[in-house]
Amino acid sequence: MLVALLLLFSFIFTMEQESTPGLRDNLSGLALFALVLGIGTALCALAVAARGSEVLQVTAGLVCGLLLLAAAYRAYTLAPMLKCWSSNSTARGQDGSYTCYDR
Repeated sequence: MLVALLLLFSFIFTMEQESTPGLRDNLSGLALFALVLGIGTALCALAVAARGSEVLQVTAGLVCGLLLLAAAYRAYTLAPMLKCWSSNSTARGQDGSYTCYDR
């Protein structure tokens, strides 16, 4: 549950930035932080489930596998924004590219 919540936060932090063109606050660092925490939590959950019963291992493996696929997609969509890591604002162009700005 915590993994899904962290991944959801990772998507929410940059939802406005990804959906509409224009100058927006750069929240890609927060999104990356939530993504890394989510991945770490998923891997810890798999490690804990590895000591449980076979049913628990299969269930945790399926759930964590789906969440890690969502995390991989999130990393793919977040990667273009990370070039603006040190800027406080980004602008998304019509073609989907990002330009860094300091206000």
